[in-house]
Amino acid sequence: MNKLKIYISSLIFVVFSSFAVNAIEMPNFNANGLAIGVTGNVGAYRASGDETESTEKSSDEAVLAVSYGSVFIEYAIEAAYGLTIGVDYVPESLDAEATSRTDVANSLGAGTTGCVGSTTDCTTNTVDAEFNDLTTVYALVPIPGSNAFIKVGVKSVDVVSMENLGTGSTYGDTSIDGITYGIGWTKEAGDNGFFVRMQADYTEFDSFSLTSQNNSDNKVTGEIEGVQASFSIGKSF
Repeated sequence: MNKLKIYISSLIFVVFSSFAVNAIEMPNFNANGLAIGVTGNVGAYRASGDETESTEKSSDEAVLAVSYGSVFIEYAIEAAYGLTIGVDYVPESLDAEATSRTDVANSLGAGTTGCVGSTTDCTTNTVDAEFNDLTTVYALVPIPGSNAFIKVGVKSVDVVSMENLGTGSTYGDTSIDGITYGIGWTKEAGDNGFFVRMQADYTEFDSFSLTSQNNSDNKVTGEIEGVQASFSIGKSF
C-alpha cells in the first residue's frame, strides 16, 4: 500500500504544478469533471516462483486467465489539460487455479515414477491462493487531437495463501504492489454525460518472499506479471 500513497502524493504534486505553471487560480471543487462507472476486465497473468525447503529448491510457473468486474471513480482536471486521476476497485475475490504436485520418494533408490507398494512414500502438495481488494490508482493523460489517452498507475492486492503442503509448511498472507501502464480510447455516448472506454494495459507486480510460519528454513519467492483488456461504461457530471 505504500506505493499507492506515494503515487497519490505524486499526482497531487502534478496537479498543483499545473495550476502554478498556468497561473490559474485554484478553483473550488465541484461535480464538474467527476465521473463514475463500471468496468469488465479480461486478461492473462503469468506467475513464477521458487520454493526452498532446507537445501532443496524447486521452481514452477503457471499462466492464469482472469475475468472480473470493477467500479471506478475519477476526476478530470480541465486546468491541467484534461488530466484525469482515478481509483478502480474490484469488490470480488479472485481465485487462482489450485495446482498440485506429487513427490515420490523410494526407499530402494531413485527411479520410482509411481506410488506403488509399501516402499514408496508419496506426498501431494497443493498450492492455491486468493486475491482480495485489488485496487488501482491511475492517471489518464489525453493525447491531443484525439480520444486516445495514455494510462499510468499503481496496483495493490492482498494475497491470501491456501496451500496444503506435505511438509506442513504454511506461508500466511501478504500484500503486493505493482506498476501498470497502457493505452486506451474514450468516446462520449450522447449528450447526457455517458461514455464508453476501451483500454489495454500491462502490469508488473513487485517480487515477493514468504517464510514458512513453522519452519524458517522453508521459503517461497515469486513474481506476477500480466496483460489485460477492459471495457468501461461511465457517467460524467
